[in-house]
Amino acid sequence: MLNLEAYSPSWLVATGQDRYLRWLMLSTLAGVVLTALRWMGSTRLLSFSPAVISLLGVSGVVLICGGLLLLLSRVRCPACHSRVALHFIRTSKFSRWLTDLQAARACPKCGYHPAGAP
Repeated sequence: MLNLEAYSPSWLVATGQDRYLRWLMLSTLAGVVLTALRWMGSTRLLSFSPAVISLLGVSGVVLICGGLLLLLSRVRCPACHSRVALHFIRTSKFSRWLTDLQAARACPKCGYHPAGAP
């Protein structure tokens, strides 16, 4: 049986900043879809004008980069105001920074632990 009392939400969830992670996932998914449509248009699988093909590619890249910049600039510690996501990008391995950010239980700079979270 699942023991919900032992459940400890991540720092992102406990501070209410997990919405930025969802925005990153949605913007990345939309960017990949737009980039795939661009590829399909350039290989003649779909008939798009050259202007639309260029717009699809640029829009896809802008969405992906915008979601990442939103995450990096908005995820901050409520206590010390440090950019926590940027800290994990700088200190974790490239393949682990997002996992480490999601698994964090406290601010890596000041140790802030949200009230009510074990």
